[in-house]
Formats: sequence, C-alpha cells, structure tokens
Amino acid sequence: MFPVTEAKKVVKLLASMNDEMYFNIQRQRVSALSESIDRKPDCRTRDEAVAFVVSEVGIVMPADLFELIMELFPEVRIELAVSGVDTVARGLLLDALATLFLGCRWPIIGDGLSDEESETFVNGLREQAHQLGYEVVDGA
Repeated sequence: MFPVTEAKKVVKLLASMNDEMYFNIQRQRVSALSESIDRKPDCRTRDEAVAFVVSEVGIVMPADLFELIMELFPEVRIELAVSGVDTVARGLLLDALATLFLGCRWPIIGDGLSDEESETFVNGLREQAHQLGYEVVDGA
C-alpha cells in the first residue's frame, strides 16, 4: 500500500494519537481494499485512467502497460475498480508510473520541488517511458 501522507506527519499523529479520525479512515480503507482484493476496473475506467495519464504526463498507456501496472500495483487496480479515476486513484497511478519508470515515488508538495524541478522530473519520466518503447506525446 502506498502511503498517502508524509511520514513525518504520521509519526506526529502516532506520538500524540490526537487524530483518531485519521486512523479510523485508514482502518476503513484497509478493510475496503481487503474486501475488494479481486476487483478489476471496467473498460470505461481503464479508458479514463489512460486519458488521465496522457493529459498529465503525455505517456500513452497501451493495454500491455496498463495491465502491467494493474499486476505490479494492486492497490491502483483496486482503487480504480472501486472508486474510478478519483483523486486517490490518480495519485496512486502517478506513483506507480514513477516507481516503474524512475524507481521513486511521484513528488508530493512536502518534497519542496520547484516548478523547474517538477518539470525535470516529468521530463525524465517521459524519457524513460520513451526509452522503454512507449509513445510519448506533447501537450501534457
């Protein structure tokens, strides 16, 4: 499971245990993921996910790349199947692409990347996808 918040923030929450609602949400999320372990996104959701990736980073995801991500990153698959291409699924999908192509997570606000650094990151992701034989388009 990919963390959805900064580790430092979670450590502070754990030390104080003041935010029981946060942990209740996390427990509910684990339960929902467990109950949906075998679910797969439908064709419409797949098409929306592919369109999101093209619009966000300009990488065209053919069926083989989409299926590879669904197999290697089951939380992405489950989230897409359960919730569609929502904010969480989009973040998980970008994380999966960054992990697959660059060996690191997608940057978050807490990473403090400048606009130039963010652009360098996306360009590196696009170049790696291209080097692996995937189509990359302009306009992202």
